Amino acid sequence: MIRCKNNRTAAWLRRALALVLALLMLCGISVSAADLEDVPYYSYCYWEGPSRYEAVPMRSMYEADVQITGASLGVKSLLEPRFVTLSQDGKELYIMDGVSRILVVDTATNTLIREIGEIQSADGPLAYHFAGNNGGGLYVAANGDLYIADSGNQRVLIADASANLIRILEKPTGNGIPEDLDFTPSRIMMDEKGYLYVVCSGCPYGMLVFDTEYNFLGFHGSYKVETTVLESIGKLIEDLFMTNEKAEVSRGTTVAEILDISIDPDGLLYTLSGTGYGQIKRLGLNGNQTLNHKFGFTSQSGDLVNFNENPASFTFMHMPYSTSLTAITVDPEGFVYMLDAGNRGRIFMYDEECRAISVFSSGLNAGEQVGTLYTARSFACSSDKMYVLDFKTNAVTIFNLTEYGKLYKQANILTIAGEYEAARPLWQEVLKLDANNQRGYEGIGKAMLQQADAAMNAAERIEDETQRKAAIEEAKALYHKTMEYAE
Repeated sequence: MIRCKNNRTAAWLRRALALVLALLMLCGISVSAADLEDVPYYSYCYWEGPSRYEAVPMRSMYEADVQITGASLGVKSLLEPRFVTLSQDGKELYIMDGVSRILVVDTATNTLIREIGEIQSADGPLAYHFAGNNGGGLYVAANGDLYIADSGNQRVLIADASANLIRILEKPTGNGIPEDLDFTPSRIMMDEKGYLYVVCSGCPYGMLVFDTEYNFLGFHGSYKVETTVLESIGKLIEDLFMTNEKAEVSRGTTVAEILDISIDPDGLLYTLSGTGYGQIKRLGLNGNQTLNHKFGFTSQSGDLVNFNENPASFTFMHMPYSTSLTAITVDPEGFVYMLDAGNRGRIFMYDEECRAISVFSSGLNAGEQVGTLYTARSFACSSDKMYVLDFKTNAVTIFNLTEYGKLYKQANILTIAGEYEAARPLWQEVLKLDANNQRGYEGIGKAMLQQADAAMNAAERIEDETQRKAAIEEAKALYHKTMEYAE
């Protein structure tokens, strides 16, 4: 331990160490909390507290394995691919290329199963092409039916597993449809009831919802941009000097666009926006936020959480580093992932309590090594794998969950379920691998608090006074040990 003669020297050393860590983070150098790891990117997490939100290095939750390219599949090279998704059973990976092509890949062998180049019409020789180079998404139903967001042609193509056309879904008409609605589907999801949710680019009204017969039911899950008190005061002053025309334009900025959608194991919908706080929402029946950020034994609405880093944009050595949120996915255990398509190219991992688990895979706009990203656009998750599509490198990188990651996820699941004692040995193993894991200390602290409470309750029921006092002192010792972990 370094001992300093005065507080000024200690403060200088702390600032120097903080600068070194910041430089390492920005340069993408991999520094583990325990030792150096053989990964080409920097992994970190956040230590939280009443007045603290600090990035610290951590062991890697995921490590890059291989890349899927056109060459690896034995087909023509991918051309600016736009979207990836998994089948319901996780056995097939669907890659939507920039041309009218979908590649279906066996996730066990990473080999090509089939290639879909066009959607065949049952009415004749006409084949439908989809403009993959204009964006778009894809949803694969449990029976293999394909729902293609054909953004360039302002429609949704619905086909069976053999690419035979079932239906074309276009902009609905009638009451409740805004005249200015631009029907450019970008993302599609279906819930367990068979209701279809369609996200349209630039749509401020939320997702379009269709029933099982494809009747339009309305909009769901619109975002409201939250403002601070100072922003509200500034807006009020601005409005006093604003013309009617400017006021009309300004009113159109009160909601944010939905960028992506996912669904969790319980069938709850998650949406992502790129504006303000509460970028991630888990939607209730009325479209309200149901996520809550929990720290220790406190809780607040997920709408008050900045799931992005703060500040979201900054400059280092005169080079801007920006964040551009682009995609969200939820794995089978309920962990939430957010993809950054900005020039730092990172993946954010959260649990259902809005706790930041890990941030990793920054390629600093290079993408030169497997595991670093250049321009990530889409991703999909199974229990132990992540598939990340990179628009510029024309490849899908496969990340495997590390042994440390498996321990962390298992321990975290038990802790959220209130199984503190069962999680304790797992957290102890996690802390052996990474002493920077704040969640590990919290998990063990909760287990010890539960143990101390039980010991105190048992002590107070002892009839013999001498034995009762001794048992109470033992319980107090447990409380003191608990406080060490809490601190």
